[in-house]
Amino acid sequence: MRVDGDPCNARNDRSFNTEGGDWNVTFKQSENFYRLCKEFKDRNPDAGLDGCSSGGHTLTIESVRHTDQQQITDGECHHIGGYWTTLIMPIDKHQHMPIDGTKTSWDKYLPGERQLFSAPGYLMQNPEEGWTLEALEGKRKDMELFRWLRKQGVYGRWIKVYRPTLEHGDKTFILQRMTWDNMKGLIMISNRENNPIIGKSAVIYPKGLLPDKEYTIEALEGGMEKATKTGAEWMKEGIRLSCVNYGEGLLINLPGRPGQGTDTQPPTAPGFAVKKTAIWFGYEGIELNWGESDDNVMVSYYEIYKNGQFLNKVSIGTYYFDEQGSIADKYEIRSVDADGNTSDFVVAS
Repeated sequence: MRVDGDPCNARNDRSFNTEGGDWNVTFKQSENFYRLCKEFKDRNPDAGLDGCSSGGHTLTIESVRHTDQQQITDGECHHIGGYWTTLIMPIDKHQHMPIDGTKTSWDKYLPGERQLFSAPGYLMQNPEEGWTLEALEGKRKDMELFRWLRKQGVYGRWIKVYRPTLEHGDKTFILQRMTWDNMKGLIMISNRENNPIIGKSAVIYPKGLLPDKEYTIEALEGGMEKATKTGAEWMKEGIRLSCVNYGEGLLINLPGRPGQGTDTQPPTAPGFAVKKTAIWFGYEGIELNWGESDDNVMVSYYEIYKNGQFLNKVSIGTYYFDEQGSIADKYEIRSVDADGNTSDFVVAS
């Protein structure tokens, strides 16, 4: 549920204050607003609460107690938003606003759209700009990477945030997330066009590494050769990038990420698949359900074929609805991992 309300803000709605300018009552009004948020979460523990108040007017510790994602602004605050607001709220409660300074659209894909100073995600489509399959696939792969990082413990609860320093440039364009035990992490580099190190060489000095432990660091966009050193060595010598490319990120002790082309083991076939007639949001059609597959890294998506022809892919879940289907159609489903290895087909019956 999205909460777009001002508990004690006079700018749009006078119902939250007094006409005479007495603001003393606003404390109780604010208290009541957060009571409503808490009661909603208590009564609906499986529901998500998206906090918004004309952007980030309720960006407070009290709000973050109840919201699952919190909006920080209606405008583009770029890297500054995520850099400083992580001092008062968990990094993965930040709503995925375009805080890196790019405009989210579905008609093209750029690695620079990775919004790593916040919770991962892509906002609504700009309908007038349309969409392309190539753009959707690029965004899907980004979300796949975030899913894998969450599986590794680098996204989600109990994340530590550090602020590395630079040999030159503005350090507010760099942010570092680490697991609770400080053994895995990700250094995020803002894609804002005025980031002074984009397109140049740079030395980044990480923080929070355990001095006697070994860390292997590699770059998402090829800015450095993979190397292993102790935490003390990395923090003293820094991480040297020959060129900081758009979308660059530095993986710390995170080997085997999906999509590198090194995985040759196919996933298991989907479980028993069922097709049946159904109505979905008023549309009649055929719904498909199947059991999950397993993979040594992760299942990227499921391919669905209809009467021998490719129909669509499903990246999340094990369900598909075909509004143009009939019970006589033949549906086959197989799983695919991020390196393109495929399972055997199962036929829905």
